[in-house]
Amino acid sequence: MLTPYPELYGVAYGFWVTDTKFGAYTYKVANRQGSIWGANANWLHITDNNKTFIVLSNTNATNLEELTEQLVLISTGQKNSNEYWINKQ
Repeated sequence: MLTPYPELYGVAYGFWVTDTKFGAYTYKVANRQGSIWGANANWLHITDNNKTFIVLSNTNATNLEELTEQLVLISTGQKNSNEYWINKQ
């Protein structure tokens, strides 16, 4: 189920499976993004440590990929949660 198929550009049963670098570490992740009529979603699952991130927004003004990356860095101890929010203000 997590085997990416090169002929499908890395898709594995409806989501992409890739080795993705977050901060200093590279993880095998399964992810899926989507949007319609201003509703946006980003689902990311790190298979190496069994962590899942689901980020939803009802506006196109939010960069869900950036927010998901920041949440991964915080959850893996690579970034303090206060750093993100202080820098965004």
